Amino acid sequence: QGDVYASVDEMDRRPENAIIQHCRAQNLKVLHGNVYRRHFLSTLEGKTVFTHAYVKLQSLQQFVNKIAFTGSGLGNALVRRPTLVRHCEKFLPQLEVTRGMFSFRNGVYDLKANKFYRHEDQDITANTLTFHDSTFGSLDIEDPLSIATPSIDTIFRAQGWDVETITWFCVMVGRLLLKHNALNDNWNVWPFLYGPGSGKHVLLHLITQMMGGRENVFEQGAHTAGNFGKSVGMSQGLDKKHCFILSRVDGNCNMRQSTLANMICGDVIDISLKLQGMTPIQWDVQGICSGHEFFQDDNLTLIRRFVPFPFFKHVNDGDRLCSLRQDCEVELPDFI
Repeated sequence: QGDVYASVDEMDRRPENAIIQHCRAQNLKVLHGNVYRRHFLSTLEGKTVFTHAYVKLQSLQQFVNKIAFTGSGLGNALVRRPTLVRHCEKFLPQLEVTRGMFSFRNGVYDLKANKFYRHEDQDITANTLTFHDSTFGSLDIEDPLSIATPSIDTIFRAQGWDVETITWFCVMVGRLLLKHNALNDNWNVWPFLYGPGSGKHVLLHLITQMMGGRENVFEQGAHTAGNFGKSVGMSQGLDKKHCFILSRVDGNCNMRQSTLANMICGDVIDISLKLQGMTPIQWDVQGICSGHEFFQDDNLTLIRRFVPFPFFKHVNDGDRLCSLRQDCEVELPDFI
């Protein structure tokens, strides 16, 4: 009948209840297989191979709510479910996702190493989060821009970008798919999609899909970014996100420039956590900005941290415009 305390530290200070809490956590650990499921694929030869991808069946919150009614013996502990969810985040093993690795029907692509592995290859030691139900092409290509992506090119063509601009955009998107400074080259810059033209949200959607969906990306509107320290915290798993999107920027990010600069450089930032006050964390999340206007920064301390990509024209491709997002998703393997 031990109470569920607000933090693990408080629980540890009550020895008479600590063992009960750990027993509950162990019970949840056994049931944790209902949250993730390994993804398998049947080959043409009739074999079944593990794609090194995982399918998320439900969130941890949904999992906790569900087992409250399954006769698991955890009913009393689930009276304060949000608190127990925080305990689960402490006790349950988290799925370790390797950034920059993508699973396809014919194998796994390692972006950082620029290598492709068959699913049966024993050298694959990492897990990917999502499975792309398409075939990855060959890496033996002298000019990557020669790979056909007609739907995505529709956006580039509408903006009048030259080959150099398209190349730089692909470079910056590729860097978003890796951890901050994973290449150890101190490129402390973020891409910025700015202008009143269309196509920005489609490209941001593609980036989100490459990272496994919205659950791995945190999007913050610039109009609410002034409450950044209060509105986001570790309870939302911000430090575990793959990308931070600052959208709807209109000349002012509405955030302390020092905070945003520290995020871009991967330095320590302070975030307000419940029951803990302002807590410093090492920022390790890549970011990208979008909006109608570029930052107004007279002293240039912030502007030099961005690589701007202009969007001043609207995509006008007739009937295909309505299905542009879906058509671009089909081209994701070629875009990667």
